Amino acid sequence: MWGGQEIDLFTYSSPCQDISQAGKQMGLKEGSDTRSALLWRVADAVEVLRPKYLLQENVAALVSEKFMPDFQKWLDKLSSLGYVSRWARLNAKDYGVPQNRDRVFCLSMRKDVAFDYQFPDPIPLKRKLEDVLQEEVNTRFFLKDEVVSKFLQANDKDTCVFHQFEIDPSHENAMALKAILTLYIEEAHLWYYTPKELQEKISSAHEDIIMPLFNDWKENGKFANPKLENMYHQFLKKK
Repeated sequence: MWGGQEIDLFTYSSPCQDISQAGKQMGLKEGSDTRSALLWRVADAVEVLRPKYLLQENVAALVSEKFMPDFQKWLDKLSSLGYVSRWARLNAKDYGVPQNRDRVFCLSMRKDVAFDYQFPDPIPLKRKLEDVLQEEVNTRFFLKDEVVSKFLQANDKDTCVFHQFEIDPSHENAMALKAILTLYIEEAHLWYYTPKELQEKISSAHEDIIMPLFNDWKENGKFANPKLENMYHQFLKKK
């Protein structure tokens, strides 16, 4: 109850950095004080509010072999509070959205209102990414040049970025690299990392992610990923 009214739906989650494949995987054990372990604070709110239904969403790693035991303990905690839970891994591309976004959803139902909930079946994907991309995107959504220079630990030499990634200095190469780094930071959820942590992540991705994408672009003259190709041309226009 809240303000004398019963709550129908309570949505929640916790930061994913400590369980994400792109993070340090410090876990979500109760009492560990990691960011992902904030999940256990939700139980305090549930005990007080007693919502009819709870809806959780987080990265797929939540139910990986490494973290499944802790997730099961969370389900057991919800059960002890009087909730029946159903969970599943759902991918956005299976529900009409042109994005490969694999996530865990957990619906918990208070026992007095519980029913046999079934997650929806996948549907054919009829829309492509190019169908929803905007031709003109506000520049506030792009990574600013000064931010790029910070996480690359740029010095006062204009060619430092090229030295770090061992590529020939040219505006086209710089914009291609900028597009790759921007998308990598976005998809790996690195926006809130410290400059040092960000540099470490970029360095670890140098050989397996960044340079293969760059070399493929050089060889084929374009990015296979439409989002990357669009970013690249947007950056070129800003010259």
